[in-house]
Amino acid sequence: LPRAGCYRLRPNVISFSTAIVACVQAHFWQRALEVLRDMAAQAVRPNAVTFSSAMTACERGAKWSQAVALLRDALSSRAELDAAVFNSTMSACEKASR
Repeated sequence: LPRAGCYRLRPNVISFSTAIVACVQAHFWQRALEVLRDMAAQAVRPNAVTFSSAMTACERGAKWSQAVALLRDALSSRAELDAAVFNSTMSACEKASR
């Protein structure tokens, strides 16, 4: 995504979400959260897939408190959320026994 600007491409919610999922699958949970921050810096609004994927990254990194913070962000963002968002948060807390 950092090189997208070289080609005059603007990353959107789909490209950011895809990057987050790829990071999670590669076990780069910290990078997944960096991508989420990059998304905010570029004023791209996350959707349910983005939030759910970022929360899965928190689960993989045993960062339950970050998953809960992301849930707060998701709720205040007014994005249309689905059950996967809440399930991802609960799973992160469960894995950390919280």
